[in-house]
Amino acid sequence: SAVTRLPTPSVAPAPSPTPSVRSMTVVAVGGDTMSLRLALTSALRRAPRAASARLPSTARMMIPTTTAPLAASTVGSHRGARPRPVVAAHVRHGVRPASSFALSAAETATASSTAEIDVDAAKAAAAAQGETVRSLKDALKKGDATKDDVDVAVKKLLELKAIVEQLENPAAAAAAEDAGAKAKDAAAGKDSAGKDVGVTPKSQDFSRWYLDVIRECELADYGPARGTMVIRPYGYAIWEAIQRWMDADFKKSGVQNAYFPQLIPYSFITKEASHVEGFSPELALVTRGGGKELEEPLVVRPTSETIVNHMFTQWIQSYRDLPLLINQWANVHRWEMRTRPFIRTLEFLWQEGHTAHATAEEAEARAVQMIDCYRRFAETVAAMPVIVGRKSRVESFAGADCTYTIEAMMGDGKALQAGTSHNLGQNFSKAFDTTFLDEKGETRHVYQSSWGVSTRLIGGVIMTHGDD
Repeated sequence: SAVTRLPTPSVAPAPSPTPSVRSMTVVAVGGDTMSLRLALTSALRRAPRAASARLPSTARMMIPTTTAPLAASTVGSHRGARPRPVVAAHVRHGVRPASSFALSAAETATASSTAEIDVDAAKAAAAAQGETVRSLKDALKKGDATKDDVDVAVKKLLELKAIVEQLENPAAAAAAEDAGAKAKDAAAGKDSAGKDVGVTPKSQDFSRWYLDVIRECELADYGPARGTMVIRPYGYAIWEAIQRWMDADFKKSGVQNAYFPQLIPYSFITKEASHVEGFSPELALVTRGGGKELEEPLVVRPTSETIVNHMFTQWIQSYRDLPLLINQWANVHRWEMRTRPFIRTLEFLWQEGHTAHATAEEAEARAVQMIDCYRRFAETVAAMPVIVGRKSRVESFAGADCTYTIEAMMGDGKALQAGTSHNLGQNFSKAFDTTFLDEKGETRHVYQSSWGVSTRLIGGVIMTHGDD
């Protein structure tokens, strides 16, 4: 929201036998507390105080009559601006230009004895800002205000409360400021690499730079369980943008969204020999539930080929049910030993597509089509150049005939696997007896593909485009 700043007005000398005393008025509009904070901090820190020093409870804030019309006029002339409270502080000191916030060393003694700051008025200003916050929250519920409006108002309220605290107990406030300054000075003399402050240059430590960017941009945080991460709103917004593009592109080719359970019977995993062998080290198992040992352990979803085939067996009867094109947006768990936010974590978000076809050629065509979809996204949306290729047999997905991949070169000279698509052949359909009646009335096993990208794409974008 717009903030109208009022210039500090020059105030004529008050009628007094001593014309050398002027009034300095600091005006903050709409809770704009920066000028007020500067003035108060300057006066408080420069004036000598005893440990038990407190401001007089009878102090009063004074707004000269020449100031009020100016404040009202300026606020009213700001087109479209919401009504904003006007906060003013009055400080008496020796002869000094009315616009100056600083006191010279020679004026310190005078400031100590003549500074008058109205604690009660500061509290009233904070209370008024509190009412503004409440009004904005009510307006937000009705759609008449934005979250940004509320955030700005709350920030100003906190600043006003801090000023009240500073006025009520200046000794404690000064001690806290001094302690903070000493800590800052001590930290400045040490090597900042590895500290949670600023961004380490890429050339100095690429891995640290990557983590610093994620922290400073508030994309994600580490979760309480080892290897997990919390995706913060800005990071999740990037994922939502990826989802929107991908989801629209999937649906253009007839893919439909569904959802499958996260807990999978362990016996499903063991049905496909190479699948269980490939995933066994990464599995997370649930062995107790409801205070009892489970009859069969449940696997926390590492991928869904097994449970999808269990359902496909019930859904597919004849060639008329094919092709079956399903996608789900979900989370998966893989017990990784070495983790890195967005790149490799114990739990991550992804989409996984699963299809069933009548012929091997259709399954192969779908696997190639989807890796090309990922390539188009990487190159035309994420502006991340990739190489499309086929994995070696040993690197292929556990249970696949072949795996296609898009690989991107990162800023540290290492390749990142950014998306994969698998031709599963009949490996899973034979393990789960997923069959259909063809046009000749013969029973045959379906051919399948599966394909997926994950929040790893966010890490790829950072390492491709990020700088110091």
